[in-house]
Amino acid sequence: MNIRMVLLASAAAFAASTPVLAADAIVAAEPEPVEYVRV
Repeated sequence: MNIRMVLLASAAAFAASTPVLAADAIVAAEPEPVEYVRV
């Protein structure tokens, strides 16, 4: 019973942290292009 609770808790923690890491990776992978204007 204890092992099952530990596995469920670790799986829940991993599932909760995955979207944050994925969103951060997407933001870091696509920097916005900078446009320079000549005067």
